[in-house]
Amino acid sequence: MRSILRNPLPLGALRATADYLRRRPGEILTVARNAAGLRLTVPLDALRWLNEHLPKGAKSPKDVTIGSTAPAIALAATSELMGNAFRASADVRIEEVKAAPDALQIVIRVSNMTLVALGAQDSPMANLFKAMDLSKPAQLLNFMPQRPVALTEAKDDRFVIDLLKVPKIAANPLVRKALEVVTPVLSIADVRTENDHLVVALRARAGGLSAALAAFRK
Repeated sequence: MRSILRNPLPLGALRATADYLRRRPGEILTVARNAAGLRLTVPLDALRWLNEHLPKGAKSPKDVTIGSTAPAIALAATSELMGNAFRASADVRIEEVKAAPDALQIVIRVSNMTLVALGAQDSPMANLFKAMDLSKPAQLLNFMPQRPVALTEAKDDRFVIDLLKVPKIAANPLVRKALEVVTPVLSIADVRTENDHLVVALRARAGGLSAALAAFRK
């Protein structure tokens, strides 16, 4: 309890949730109705709140916006490349989620990408952006000093992210326990945006209850 109180994020999240539900009481019905059909519903406002309140480094993207272009998530942010500022936007579609006791892999498609240099429009970076085929955003990796550790595949507009390649996630006992308990009985069938919500459709798995119970008792 003391560790929770020392961290302002959980208490702040609870206050923000309570305030959000006061302003939008209909959200409770939406979430409950979808839950009855094994569809988890997360308001995009929750993701925006997290983006505003989670710690950020000096090189973290700035002015991040999160929206919906169903079924994709519309993202935009300001960042830097080789010391030059630029604004990037894209629609990100979560195509597949592979979750198992020893796996947590996400396949995404990136479309409608734009890259705009914020400095001189005749700079080398601005000219590079103009020459790029942004229908194949994977080629941007050629200009990154280091490939993200979680990114295992990238071709054209398709990216494969293995979250268990990130040491802090792989070593987190809560993540491991959740995968061991939940994945034998539930799989993720679809992830999409609807209106201003992120909706995760679940599918029940037959015959996995004994494995889930065994993992829970460990």
